[in-house]
Amino acid sequence: MSDTLKKEFNDADIFAAMHALDKAALIKLIEQAATVFEKAPEQHTAVIYKAIAAHPNLDIRRAVAQNPSTPADVLTMLAADEDQSVRGAVAGNTNTPVDILSSLANDEYWTFRDNVARNTSTPVDVLTTLAAHEDVDTRICVAGNINTPADVLSSLAKDEYWSVRNHVAKNPGTSADALATLATDEDWFVRSSVAGNANTPADRLVTLAAEDVYIRSSVAGNPNTPADMLAIMAAGENEEIRRCLGGNTGAPADVLSSLAKAENWYVRDSVARNTGAPADVLSSLANDKIHYVRHSVAGNPSTPVDVLSRLAEDIIETVRNHVAENPSGAFPTQEQRGRQALMGLGFNLS
Repeated sequence: MSDTLKKEFNDADIFAAMHALDKAALIKLIEQAATVFEKAPEQHTAVIYKAIAAHPNLDIRRAVAQNPSTPADVLTMLAADEDQSVRGAVAGNTNTPVDILSSLANDEYWTFRDNVARNTSTPVDVLTTLAAHEDVDTRICVAGNINTPADVLSSLAKDEYWSVRNHVAKNPGTSADALATLATDEDWFVRSSVAGNANTPADRLVTLAAEDVYIRSSVAGNPNTPADMLAIMAAGENEEIRRCLGGNTGAPADVLSSLAKAENWYVRDSVARNTGAPADVLSSLANDKIHYVRHSVAGNPSTPVDVLSRLAEDIIETVRNHVAENPSGAFPTQEQRGRQALMGLGFNLS
């Protein structure tokens, strides 16, 4: 790192900037660096990354390697770092070039191989090869990767280790046929994961609904569970099942309306968090005597603006704060209003 850059920024500033996934700290660093480097603005990022990637502080180099905003050429440089934790971070970075990922998949260190197996940017051919690896942990990582091909997942669904099969059962890319087979798996944990997978065939979910409470709870939260089965579950007495059902975005409106009146406030709260809850149900829950339920309504992006307006005047400060933080942005926080005002005056805060 140059003496000029060392003078301008200390290690703490750099580490904070390189660790920031939202780029905010990095942008600030780059803007400050404009007075340091006599280069075009678009070159500042690359110059800073390369300089910091060569920093003697291990934590900083590792933070650079972990940051998905790090340029591919810098990650290529870090892939040859002397420290294995840095190289391991490169193996898990989604911005790492595919040729580097392919190389790291064959490294002697198992952590590199597993990070590559988890990486959603890893090429299909590499994932396919790793799916047949003798190390069960590597196969688990491949089984949990959302980009693993369906045919590879189907093969892993027959793995001798239940933990591999369980990750296949949870994977949203697993085919309905593979899930139907796993629905009869000898391990109850695997069957529970199948019960929670939205790709599981409806008839299998009905069958799984006859199992123990843990598995039935997963069925209750599955948006693919038939409406008539959800209605039966809603009428049951098990509060955990009803709570899971209350959070089901695919639950019929009449079921959610009924659960919103449950005596157990945990059940009502699950409905209040549900982005699929009808507007009138959310409006009713906004008057709930338990302020935690009102919190959830205030934070629900599906809550109508008029309901948020009411909650913005709630007697509980944290409820009002949830309104301000609502993803809809209908009621911005004081900080957000300040940023909007500054941008209106011509300041570039992006």
